[in-house]
Amino acid sequence: MSPFFKQPVSELIAVYLPRTLQLIFVALILTGLIGIFSGAFAAEYKDEWGDYTVKVLYLISWCMPPFLAALLLQLFIAYDWGVLPPNLIADPTLSAPKFITGFPTIDALIESNWPYFWSSLRHLVLPAFALALISFGIITRITRSSMLLSLQADYIRAAIMRGVEKRRVVYVHALKNSMIPIVTLLALVFSWMISGSVIIETIFSYQGLGWLLTTALYNYDYPTVIGCSIVIGIAVVLANFVADVLYAIIDPRIKLG
Repeated sequence: MSPFFKQPVSELIAVYLPRTLQLIFVALILTGLIGIFSGAFAAEYKDEWGDYTVKVLYLISWCMPPFLAALLLQLFIAYDWGVLPPNLIADPTLSAPKFITGFPTIDALIESNWPYFWSSLRHLVLPAFALALISFGIITRITRSSMLLSLQADYIRAAIMRGVEKRRVVYVHALKNSMIPIVTLLALVFSWMISGSVIIETIFSYQGLGWLLTTALYNYDYPTVIGCSIVIGIAVVLANFVADVLYAIIDPRIKLG
């Protein structure tokens, strides 16, 4: 029982965990797309302007603290330009959907609550992009290294000699065979995002598991802190298990024993 929220910790986690998972899934997709294609682009233009540009961008993002990335996005995109909302899960003036799955956007979609659905999507962009911004650099670097090894393989040289278009060789043949280390890394990035979401959710007032953990810490709510920590640990283990299963899907040479 939480002494601060006056509710069972399991009920609190059931409400706040899906919100964090929604945020992390969107951020993970953004991280994968940006990291994989920027890494492939850098490998295609090795030791040229494209390679150097990508290196500078991912080094800046990798060295940037999560709170700084979140505050800069909030300052420029939300407050200066007014493109996206600066905080919260959705517009508080809108009626929230009933708790069905726990994922706000999915629940709004099920109920056809379109104002809340679009509002929750707009509120999701900035925190998800902040998480992706601090994570895509390592994906880019590993993708580039793995792609450079794949591009030196015999089957790649044979494809080039047969007259296959260079862009197809890079983004289809070489990229597909470079995905195994990237899948491993995405599982690790998932665990980093869970810890990073504590800061991101606090800055954006995004009421997920990270926000719940921070609030519990501020109010000496140790049962809630312990419950959140256990859930985060389980999530990290499951992420690595999913990565092991994906190995066999991506590479037919690997069999699940």
